Amino acid sequence: MSEIKNKCQWCENESDMPYTYHAMGPLQEKYELLMQGFEKKYGSKWYDKGAEIGKELLDDVLFYDQIVNTVGRGIVCVDCLDKDDKVYTKFKNNE
Repeated sequence: MSEIKNKCQWCENESDMPYTYHAMGPLQEKYELLMQGFEKKYGSKWYDKGAEIGKELLDDVLFYDQIVNTVGRGIVCVDCLDKDDKVYTKFKNNE
């Protein structure tokens, strides 16, 4: 009898990890750098600066921010967890 593999929610590769609680998507360096830049240039309320940043880019960054701050039950593989941890350590560990 073969073991049934589940799929990682983030990369869709097969995984034998159990269901646990995770963010709905992984941290991404590209967006973390954008948010840091926005905060430096526009201050802590950068999300209200749609005219200066551009509506499409701001919507994209806010969507990303919502995904990484919404938690749900799912499966995330070890590789994705390792990548996410590296980005977390780089950008969020000092907050």
